[in-house]
Amino acid sequence: MFLGLLHLSEAFARESDGVQAWKLLCLSDLVAGLTELGASLERRQRWVKGLAYRALGELAPAEKLLRSARAEFLGREEPLYAAFVAVDLLAVLAAQGELDELTDLAETTYREFVAVRLEQPALSVFLI
Repeated sequence: MFLGLLHLSEAFARESDGVQAWKLLCLSDLVAGLTELGASLERRQRWVKGLAYRALGELAPAEKLLRSARAEFLGREEPLYAAFVAVDLLAVLAAQGELDELTDLAETTYREFVAVRLEQPALSVFLI
């Protein structure tokens, strides 16, 4: 049930319906409190919360959550997830006008996608 709520809230966040995404995230918090969840699911939830904040136009908390999720994925040696989180973080940095940091992160993310042999996402990041 938790994963279903998380996926649904992610879909709403990606469609810029931050209010619905946030409602489902709150519900997933309740479900998470009733179950034993691994740290990976908690990192994924933090990522989706960042997306929901971005959809609501709250860029500062979105940036903080996305940075945190990315750092944790990198720390757990999950570079593919870290790279996908970085793509979402790039959108936040662009909206904030952080062009220097955006360029640095885009280059790093490009290298991460190439390292795991995902040329299509790598090309998309390169175009940023």
